[in-house]
Amino acid sequence: MLAKTAHAQTPDDMPAAPATAPREDNVVPIRLKLLPRHREHLSRWLKAGSRMGLLDAGFEGEDGQEVLIWVRESAEPAYLVRAERMSWVVLNGAGDHRLGAFPAFEAALHCIRPVLSQAILAL
Repeated sequence: MLAKTAHAQTPDDMPAAPATAPREDNVVPIRLKLLPRHREHLSRWLKAGSRMGLLDAGFEGEDGQEVLIWVRESAEPAYLVRAERMSWVVLNGAGDHRLGAFPAFEAALHCIRPVLSQAILAL
């Protein structure tokens, strides 16, 4: 039977440590953004939902990345849709009640008023 010999590591044998540790300020947070295709879908959704009380939409927030949605019943925005990390969040108009989080912008609008068919949502 062969005997195992312990080999003490010397500083020359040790792997080199990284020169600099990663800094937290180099981390870029991933966040969804409104794209032209989202704005196009919003337009189709508003048109299709006009009979169900959808009235208008507007953009606010940082670089117009929040969507305010008005319905006929109120002069104030009824819903707010915004990106939070990798989800689209639907809030009531006052922004104090979260109604849901969705992986797609189209699904967030569908939660508010399901006026477009599921086939269109897949596009």
